[in-house]
Amino acid sequence: MSDSVPSVLETGSGKEPIGRDETTALFAALSSFKRLAVAVSGGADSVALLCLLVEWKEAVGWPGDFRALTVDHGLRLDSRAEAAFVGDVCHRLGVAHQTLLWEGEKPVANVQAEARNARYRLFAAAMDQHDLEAVLLAHHQGDQVETFLDRLTRGSGVYGLAAMKLDDPHGPSGLRVLRPLLQTPKSRLTATLRAHGQSWCEDPSNENESFKRVRLRRLAEALAAEGLDTVRLAETARRMGRAADALDQWVGELFLTRVQEHPAGPARMAREDYLCVPEEVRLRLLTRLLQKVGRHTGPQGVPLRLSKLEGLDQAIRGLSRTGDGLRQTLNGCSIHIDQQWLVIGAEMGRVPAETVCLDDVEHVVWDNRYIWTRGGARLDFLSDVADRAGDIGSGLKLGPLGEAPGRVSAKDADWAIHGAFDRSPAIWLGDRLLLVPGLSVEGLSVEEAEAETVLRAGYLSAI
Repeated sequence: MSDSVPSVLETGSGKEPIGRDETTALFAALSSFKRLAVAVSGGADSVALLCLLVEWKEAVGWPGDFRALTVDHGLRLDSRAEAAFVGDVCHRLGVAHQTLLWEGEKPVANVQAEARNARYRLFAAAMDQHDLEAVLLAHHQGDQVETFLDRLTRGSGVYGLAAMKLDDPHGPSGLRVLRPLLQTPKSRLTATLRAHGQSWCEDPSNENESFKRVRLRRLAEALAAEGLDTVRLAETARRMGRAADALDQWVGELFLTRVQEHPAGPARMAREDYLCVPEEVRLRLLTRLLQKVGRHTGPQGVPLRLSKLEGLDQAIRGLSRTGDGLRQTLNGCSIHIDQQWLVIGAEMGRVPAETVCLDDVEHVVWDNRYIWTRGGARLDFLSDVADRAGDIGSGLKLGPLGEAPGRVSAKDADWAIHGAFDRSPAIWLGDRLLLVPGLSVEGLSVEEAEAETVLRAGYLSAI
């Protein structure tokens, strides 16, 4: 591949290109957005997505805007030239373009997975910088099949085999991910580029069988020869997605009606309610609980190992009638199980939540779960509690309850205070504990209603 023009114009026959009416239908769901990112590597799939997106915008008069993002991972000699190629294409099409560099030391093992994680982190930073609502990816029908087969080899359940979604609000790095080409064969994308006279880059790793995705593509070709082609495999993935959506609706209703969330972070569910639903629903419910309570570990969309969930479910079901209860940890969560309750809280772990000094701080996100915002009014009653320490910001700390001074008790006697609250947010000054959401602070000479007013005013609120 030449460094000056790292591209190829494919020749030969293929399926028909995507027409204007079909393009309008494929991108119709984008009309509600105002600002979007589109990931363009320079390969055929992403360049086709870019061209079709420009065509759709002009055809329907979409008033929004989008920015093309290219990641230069620095793993191949051609990567810089490929990014420059995308920049040239974008310039010709009148599209804003930005190259994102993966800097620092590169991994020697699990390279593709690490590169993928870095790519989404870079996307997230750029999208935050430019206030972009979602990122469009060029995943197509063949990619869906590869994902399905990959997860099949890992023993995935319904949610894993549902593979990728057209619209995933909880994608990697917490991004909203849109895949308008997910049901489109790759051959039609290359045919579209040929019809436009548009070249693209070829990534040699796409033919390197040391990568699992390449071997899976070869497997898909062999399966197609036996009648199990990409259309049928993709249809199976779509049907699994339909089943997953139905389960999600069931779990959502359970979450609203049977799960209790404490303002300090823990969530609980009556063990009897948990045990009375089918296993697949229980596993998804556990996933939802662990992802929500464990937000400090990363975005809610981070998948959990099915085998780990099944082990936890078995422990909950197998608790002895005469047992004193048990405690487990998973996904950064502390799980407390007794005869009556399943309680899940954020675990202190080997890396406790940061303790932040709030002096002169106007706004801070704490532990990826809470926001502290300084209001316009002085909180004089907190100063009084702290022996009239003066300015409420002088030495005021926000950190985990497990490292805070003082003692707390539950306002609702039905909530037992144990390790599930160790990583709950606490505010203190010196050796005096002042505030923990939803808990009574021992020795605090302030009416509880005033503390609740502080919470409602947004001084400390859950994300």
